[in-house]
Amino acid sequence: MAGNPDTTFSLLYDGPATEGGRIDVRRLAPALLGMHELVQEANIAANPGGQPVTLEVRAWRQGSFEVVLQVIEQAGRVVQQSIGILNAPGGVAGATLIAYVTAALTLIKAARGRRLRTVGQPDSEHVIVALDDHRQINVHNVVVNMYRRGSVRRSTRAVVGPLRQPGIDRIRVESAHVEPVTIDFSDLDAFDEWKDPEPAVDTTNQVVLTIAALSFVEGNKWRFRNGNRTIWASIEDRDFWGRVERGEVAFTDGDLLRCALRVRQYVTEDGIDEEFAVLRVLEHIPGSTPWSGPEQVRLPL
Repeated sequence: MAGNPDTTFSLLYDGPATEGGRIDVRRLAPALLGMHELVQEANIAANPGGQPVTLEVRAWRQGSFEVVLQVIEQAGRVVQQSIGILNAPGGVAGATLIAYVTAALTLIKAARGRRLRTVGQPDSEHVIVALDDHRQINVHNVVVNMYRRGSVRRSTRAVVGPLRQPGIDRIRVESAHVEPVTIDFSDLDAFDEWKDPEPAVDTTNQVVLTIAALSFVEGNKWRFRNGNRTIWASIEDRDFWGRVERGEVAFTDGDLLRCALRVRQYVTEDGIDEEFAVLRVLEHIPGSTPWSGPEQVRLPL
């Protein structure tokens, strides 16, 4: 590789589309920008507030299509002491950043969107995480933090993006001091937008909702106003659907539903995602009818 071997690594794309050592720049540019952001994320996770870093393209090799990249400080110097936690001789910090990047790619590939569960801590810098299939991996704290950041996952999707185009079969990231990681088309689902499969919050409460928009297609969600907030909720009360189908319920503007509303919150890479479901319709209150307040009803929830 060109440049200091401690701060350089290669990003290799292989497949029929790269024969002759060429690749469409429209495929390569987003992937290189994604790798740049991924290195930045590794630096931020390892040393918040530290010296920013970036990447330079040092050379490329033919055969498949291999770009050799070098981690540098934005001031133009090769990274040496930019990660304060390392306190290591020149060049090791850059190699460690590269190790974090390849380890994050490896962890995302292995976890395939699963929730990570910490089962041990062999030392102050590492944890042992168990995947849902009961495999255990020893991972640096920095890499676990990267895995949980939505910005990291968006960057990795850009890096593997060329695999979604015909003619690119695999991607390989390698350097002189870390275990290389290879990603192929079958791994793409691991890099999709992440959502924890288990809700962080799952509650059911009695509420009064104003119907804003409804649908008589079972399975479609209705739009409600919950105070000043607008929500979309599925209607899962079979008895209520039966009354609607038999024409026993007529709707007018401003109708209210007193109902048992289930709220589930999921952690996603962009924050919190909420799902709403009306489990039981306890009372339909026409919009022209003054509402005197709910009766005392005990819910079998």
